[in-house]
Amino acid sequence: MRAAGLPATWWRPDRETPLPDARWSGMPRYFFNITNGRPHEDALGEELPHDRAAWREGMRRACEIEDVLARRHLGT
Repeated sequence: MRAAGLPATWWRPDRETPLPDARWSGMPRYFFNITNGRPHEDALGEELPHDRAAWREGMRRACEIEDVLARRHLGT
């Protein structure tokens, strides 16, 4: 599945990538990979209950990144 307007690599559920020494909790793990000149691969991911929660988390992270970049640009 892919969210409209975002590249397929932005987030993806992956139930087959457990963390070291972690047990599968039954929730899917979503990875938030970002590319902006250089790729940043989210190696840990985050367990979230469903796609809608992953979408909200992806949007929250995008807004956070946008805020940091805007502050850098404005020099504040």
